[in-house]
Amino acid sequence: MGILLVVGCSFEHGTLGQVDATGSTDGRASDAPHAGDAPNGTCTSAGQRVCADATHSAQCSASLSPVTDRTCPPGSACSAGYCQPPTGATSCEQENDCSSGKVCDLYVSGNSLVGYCTNPTLTNNGSSSCSTPGYDSMCDTGICAEDSNNNQRCLYPCVNGMSSTCPNSDWYCHLVADPTKIEGVSTTGQYACLGSD
Repeated sequence: MGILLVVGCSFEHGTLGQVDATGSTDGRASDAPHAGDAPNGTCTSAGQRVCADATHSAQCSASLSPVTDRTCPPGSACSAGYCQPPTGATSCEQENDCSSGKVCDLYVSGNSLVGYCTNPTLTNNGSSSCSTPGYDSMCDTGICAEDSNNNQRCLYPCVNGMSSTCPNSDWYCHLVADPTKIEGVSTTGQYACLGSD
């Protein structure tokens, strides 16, 4: 005769507790800790990078609460506090490096911003307009950028000021002035197709 032993278990899941860039307060939390993270995005120090959940990266506030600062692009997941490039994604410097409807989106790699071809946030949206620098779900790359002349567009990386690397002939390749950081990494020296000459 066997004996059935039932042991009670409980799991505590944290919630985002913050409105993310898309206005979501879905409160989802990861079922397991990510490499380099405290369990379930638990903050242990201010400025620490954590995953708020599987598809949102966050930075810990002074009050040790995770503040979501990016909704990961399609096919991307959060690990070690950063959105990771989709599995098998090819690197890119400009939009024309990508094919099959993919966009060149920026990810943190080795404390630098590196482009990888990614499915757009909005399939076939093609919108280039946005109104506030930072994360914008209406942009194919999920990021709205601004140059030093306050020209704003959805961020499409380009190469060293060469406007010929922009996907549209009336876009010009300028340095990004805002946002100043993407997932805590500086955008200094990052070019995007913004404004006009």
